[in-house]
Amino acid sequence: MGSGGEKIMMLGDLKLRVIGKEFYCRYCKDYDECRKAGHRRGIWFKVAIENERNKKAAVIVTGEGEREGSFPFGVDVGKHIRTGMSGCKDYEKGHITMSGWHYLKGIVVEEVSNEKIEKEEVELSMNERILLADLLNRNIIDILRELINRGVTSIEDDWGIWEEKKPIFFVYMRERYIPLPFGAVINEEPQSFKAKFMWDEIEFYISKAQYDIGSGGNYVAVFLGSKYGAKKAIFLSEEYGRKIVYYYDGYRLHGNEIYKSHVHPRAEIQYPTVACAYQLEWYVQLLLKNRLGDVIFLTKDNKEYLENKITWLEPASQAHFKKIKVVDGEIQEKEGIITTTKRTVLFHEEHGVLEIDKDHMAYVVPYSMRGHD
Repeated sequence: MGSGGEKIMMLGDLKLRVIGKEFYCRYCKDYDECRKAGHRRGIWFKVAIENERNKKAAVIVTGEGEREGSFPFGVDVGKHIRTGMSGCKDYEKGHITMSGWHYLKGIVVEEVSNEKIEKEEVELSMNERILLADLLNRNIIDILRELINRGVTSIEDDWGIWEEKKPIFFVYMRERYIPLPFGAVINEEPQSFKAKFMWDEIEFYISKAQYDIGSGGNYVAVFLGSKYGAKKAIFLSEEYGRKIVYYYDGYRLHGNEIYKSHVHPRAEIQYPTVACAYQLEWYVQLLLKNRLGDVIFLTKDNKEYLENKITWLEPASQAHFKKIKVVDGEIQEKEGIITTTKRTVLFHEEHGVLEIDKDHMAYVVPYSMRGHD
């Protein structure tokens, strides 16, 4: 926060002043004494941030660690979310452990007028100034987002050394409506890092990005970022009266499907480990081409490859075919595996039509948590 006796930090139009400090430890009197002792402790700072241009202000509470008895500065930690079986209590911005220790979850912001901000600054030791600078850097995105949302600052202001964060906030403020094939859209909401994907009754949130959109014949791929490096992607297809969306969020593969008026619950499907979303495209193609409800039809090569990549593959049984009818062609059971013996057309009353070549074996779709039906 500066050197020597300097108590005010100027970041362009923003003036930062430390107007409060709280330290807690059962054994030590201050942070300098305690910081290498390994005790259970906490330290928090109350920082006034004032805009010299528009005269608006907010107070940020930031810190680390925990304390007994109460939250630092008596801050409002928001709504009570839940009480655990152990007696711990969770709030929007804070948590109380079963043994009564209190800690904050991120920063807490108080919107105030300049007249109500304490005028006296608090002295900090060198170690405390270093810690506070680190806390501000760690929470800079959340701090700027709160200041923008509360009208304390805008991207037109001068942020000094925080100017390097401006590109992130141009995205944050961006509002766009992006039409996709099949009538789907991505709606980017202002003052948010999120966008909403919408197609009929299929809706979910994604991160704002630059979108690399390409067609794969019977489907469209929307990569969130450059195709060959994107960590997330949406794949959508519309065939045989079905609307199908697969969304890979970097951790899970979600499946959404609508057939006529039947909206299926969102599924989570196991998938081979990949470094980027592009490497998952072949697997999504397989699901789009060969999946009908809870059944996926695989060739021998598909099966052997997937068995090495996915935790389990289970042969489909006759029970999985209760709602599936053979419209044309033939299936039969060979050594406990249901197999197509010729080109076959199948119909599922809740998923529609699927056409499969001969010598495809029926397996259960490898859900990781829950399926469509």
